[in-house]
Amino acid sequence: MSSESNLNEILKRSAELENVLAEFIHIDFFKPSERCTASKIMCSVAFEHAQSVKMLLATHNFTSAVGLLRLQFEAFVRALWLYYAAKDTLVTKLTVELTHENAKRAQKIPLLSEMLRQLEGKAPKIAFEQLIEFKEYQWKPLSSFVHGGIHAINRHSTGYPIPRASARKS
Repeated sequence: MSSESNLNEILKRSAELENVLAEFIHIDFFKPSERCTASKIMCSVAFEHAQSVKMLLATHNFTSAVGLLRLQFEAFVRALWLYYAAKDTLVTKLTVELTHENAKRAQKIPLLSEMLRQLEGKAPKIAFEQLIEFKEYQWKPLSSFVHGGIHAINRHSTGYPIPRASARKS
């Protein structure tokens, strides 16, 4: 199987998984709350990023796709944080009408590392552990792609490694 057909198969399977997972965003809560609504919106943003990553990969815009993974990760962490850990006042800061003043107030929310710290013991344990592991191993390389660091320069100029046949089977 060529690397091109392998990529197309992975993109197809990813889209199928996304379609199944997207159904959960459309579940109506018995009593919709500001917290649930904000979390669902951020999940939708994370899904939009996922769709965009697949489009970028399909057109061989790998550097942009990898950089967008960081945005997807941040959107998903924020979705979980909004649902499980954010104080009501912070949820409200993010869900009020968009005005210049409200946008300034909404800037005063925790950074990603603090959101993760606040999720500990509140979010489902397995989800929390996977987020921590992803951040531990991927945050610096993804940031390098976002900010034009060594990963972006090297991979964009020399290309991306093609997985060995044995690695693709596992």
